Amino acid sequence: MVKFAVIAGNASRDLAKRIARRLKAPYIEAQTK
Repeated sequence: MVKFAVIAGNASRDLAKRIARRLKAPYIEAQTK
């Protein structure tokens, strides 16, 4: 979960969405402002 948060913050939104789907976890849009 921590890795996902870090990846989502440093990676593009598309990549984060793909990772979220892989982990079957809810994707948070407002992670980086």
